[in-house]
Amino acid sequence: MTNRACGHLGVAACGSIELSLPMGSIMKNVSELIESRISANAFDTSRGLSDEQIEGLVRLATLAPSSFNAQNWKVIAVRTPEAKQRLKKVAYDQPKIADAAVTFIICGTLAAHKGLPEALLPSVEKGIIERSVFDTWVAMANGMYEGNEVFQRDEAIRSASLCAMTLMLAAQGQGLASGPMIGFDPAGVAREFQLSASEVPAMLIAVGYALPQNWPQKPRKALKQVLTLV
Repeated sequence: MTNRACGHLGVAACGSIELSLPMGSIMKNVSELIESRISANAFDTSRGLSDEQIEGLVRLATLAPSSFNAQNWKVIAVRTPEAKQRLKKVAYDQPKIADAAVTFIICGTLAAHKGLPEALLPSVEKGIIERSVFDTWVAMANGMYEGNEVFQRDEAIRSASLCAMTLMLAAQGQGLASGPMIGFDPAGVAREFQLSASEVPAMLIAVGYALPQNWPQKPRKALKQVLTLV
């Protein structure tokens, strides 16, 4: 069997084999990940991650949604001591950059419409979308983003943020902790890691094994303060 139905609720796909699971169990697992996630500051410096583990996390992160499925993100995994020090000096010397197994630089890319045909073509080849849909989406994206620098940047930040949150949940699901950071010099990050003018660093995420002294998940606002039912 193929994994074509993996997007349906109640079905979990593993490779080419589909395993039917009660929908409640899937939702419970997702809820547990969300409710147990913390923003970690203290990491076990004696425990690292293999390149295979890092690649697995990023593969899951890139399953995040993006406008037109443009996938306008780039991820840099900062894992060597030398690279960590370079990142640390442009991120206010935050200790967790050096202490965590890896810190990800999550970037959104501008002018996503220019790369959209390449990003969408596999969906045409697999028969997921028709060529007419492909042509329509490419034309729409060109009309929306061409010459609109503000909208392009907004989209870059949106896509990078969706990728970042998915990465944090992927890490949580593998028994790891994560700590997102916005405290960094974007120009310094771009310089140190040779980002192009179209690559916007949106967030840093430290990932590794948490130490016991981390704070628990902090209380959130009451639902009535953030939710409006209409």
